[in-house]
Amino acid sequence: MVDYLFCTGSLNPIHMEFTPTGFATRNITTDIPTRQNFLTTILGNMLTSNLNLTISCDEMFKEEYNNYYMTAAKAFSPIPPSYDSSTKTYTIKTPNELVWLEQKFNTDNDDAACTVRLANDIDLEGYYWTPMVYAGADEGMLFDGGGFKICNINIDANNTDYAGLFGNVSNGRFENLTLENVTINNAAKFVGAFTGSIHANGFIKNCTAKHVWIRGYDYDKERDYGNQNLGYDYGGLVGIFYTIDNNETYGFKDCTSFDIDIFASGRLDGIVAFLNNDGAGANASFLLENCKAENCRLHVSYHKSSRGHANWLREIGSLVGALQIDDAVKFKNCSRNDLTYMFGWV
Repeated sequence: MVDYLFCTGSLNPIHMEFTPTGFATRNITTDIPTRQNFLTTILGNMLTSNLNLTISCDEMFKEEYNNYYMTAAKAFSPIPPSYDSSTKTYTIKTPNELVWLEQKFNTDNDDAACTVRLANDIDLEGYYWTPMVYAGADEGMLFDGGGFKICNINIDANNTDYAGLFGNVSNGRFENLTLENVTINNAAKFVGAFTGSIHANGFIKNCTAKHVWIRGYDYDKERDYGNQNLGYDYGGLVGIFYTIDNNETYGFKDCTSFDIDIFASGRLDGIVAFLNNDGAGANASFLLENCKAENCRLHVSYHKSSRGHANWLREIGSLVGALQIDDAVKFKNCSRNDLTYMFGWV
């Protein structure tokens, strides 16, 4: 018997039940795991009393990106969300309202201080997402998920510099938000599920990135980069976290990355790839508290020219890939489990 199941939505395990004509119903009590962009093969005799199955996950499955999201018929027309002018709060209840916010942030040249609050789970299945950019008023933006999640975020980064739910955020905070089933293809420089880059005042609290798949631009092609930088920062939650000179504390608290696949050249990490204040003598300090990375697979390619950038191949981490700061970094009650690091020559 041969069957194929193509998963474009939920990545929950499949529970199988067979009722062949003339035979009793057969239940396979162990759920079969599925993961987007991977081929799961099940072998076994399903009709006898001695049922033995072999389940394999093909890491080299080449049909990893089939342009499904570029041709999806389903789309969401932008609809303005409710807005409370006294608190400067947008309340997002539908995908259409989130798409409106996407277009506002990406066309507004003067981003005012605001709060964005989710009031429902948001499913963007079938929509081609363009990473938002928040230029940042001094008071900043708070994106409060309210305990809800945004799922099925699908991005063709098209070799641009920043990619994620947000491409770049200045003076921004994220709280109480889960991002689930995030696919970012053709990623270029700064990439993370929440944002490719946070600049200036920023903090991420009680947030989770779950089932994230990031593929760098031309990851599996042989290219001679010469003296160019071969890649940049690819993290499960954030690519690069960059601060300015002040006395604030930045970082992550109560955050989790789970089931993360990253294929790229450069710094790779489960939480944040690069913490950086650029040697500007900043008094800022970074905090990572109650954070964990679980079930992450980091595949770093080693291009021809990267022999001159061999240090970057060492900047692969579970919580942080690399640090470039002048002040303190504090880790409190953090953990990582089931991390796999893979190195390849292209």
